[in-house]
Amino acid sequence: MAELGHVSEIFASGQSWCTYTGGYAMRFSSGSNRRQTVAVVLAGACVLAALTGWHWNEKKVLEEKFIQVHMATVVQTKQREVESLFDNLYENLRTISLLPSVRNITGANRTHEAEDVVAEGRFSNEGQQTVQQIYNNLRRSESVHVSEVYAVLDGLDETKGQVPFFMYDTLVFGSAKLPAPVPPVKGPDIPEEEERAEYAYFPKQLDLIKKSHPRFNFTDPTQIPAFASPLMRTCDNSQYLSLSKGHVSDAFGLLYSVPFYDAKSEQLRGVISGILRSNVIEAVLVGTPLVPVTPADLAVQKQGAWEMPQPARFVLSNAGYGVHVMDRRSTDLPAQLAQGVAGRNSFHIKLNITSDSPWVLDYYLPESLLDNATQESSRRFTILIVVVLFLLVVAL
Repeated sequence: MAELGHVSEIFASGQSWCTYTGGYAMRFSSGSNRRQTVAVVLAGACVLAALTGWHWNEKKVLEEKFIQVHMATVVQTKQREVESLFDNLYENLRTISLLPSVRNITGANRTHEAEDVVAEGRFSNEGQQTVQQIYNNLRRSESVHVSEVYAVLDGLDETKGQVPFFMYDTLVFGSAKLPAPVPPVKGPDIPEEEERAEYAYFPKQLDLIKKSHPRFNFTDPTQIPAFASPLMRTCDNSQYLSLSKGHVSDAFGLLYSVPFYDAKSEQLRGVISGILRSNVIEAVLVGTPLVPVTPADLAVQKQGAWEMPQPARFVLSNAGYGVHVMDRRSTDLPAQLAQGVAGRNSFHIKLNITSDSPWVLDYYLPESLLDNATQESSRRFTILIVVVLFLLVVAL
């Protein structure tokens, strides 16, 4: 029997105190049944103690190995996916910020949405088409699915009806023309598209940038900073279709922005901002193309023949802005992370994301997965204990 080999290994591995005590007890008990019984019991106790020590040591080694492999295959993979999401957004927004047509923008923000800055000669036609194609890439990206791309000049005042210098929120490919604006569908249960929170926050974001990066003095593109924001109501209602049946949180997102500077003076002119909804981040954490909310989402899921996996145990956080995004089904995750043992159940990973405030990925490893990793060791331990107890009974 293979498990019996472990018993002999334990005796041969240097259990000195037990060997000494058991041997002494055996010699002391010669000629006396009572003393012999005591000796057998002492020897058995030593073997059981040695087995227990061996088991806990092996269990610890197995757990550490499992955690190491799990971190490499599951957690670090998710880390790269989240970092890639922001890298993609940052690199595209940074590219827009460096376009000559953007750095040579003239005038101020638009006074109303119908104002055409290209027709006014304040933005070139080539620049308009270039930004459109970059927006298309961001919108069609497998991970980013950015809602809108704005250029906001310093001085935006939404209380006066001002709107960003430009805004892209519609796919237009190749030589196709921008479709005529479609009047929003209105009804008592249909949420309105609201940009007020976004427009009100841009001046705050620009004030932060003016304090830290008022001039273009970068020697490498990667030195260009990016600034985040708290989660707020965006005008993207694609997953918020009903006031009574929907949840306004499905229209929440953050403003992820990079500054752009005047080509001649190199003074700060404004920001290029991508609107990233929290549902997009949640989908990355869950590992699905989207978080199915609306009937249209469910139809996409059915067509793709995929199912929602088990609730994800990740939380993406930015403490500086109070941002916390996780799988909405994992309601007990914050409590589990708080109660978990750091390095065993609870993991806190600083992400490599270009941002003015650090981003962190937290992960919770359930105890059940650790138990599964040591199940075979526990089975062997149980068998060995039974064998030792049987031999003790026979000896007695």
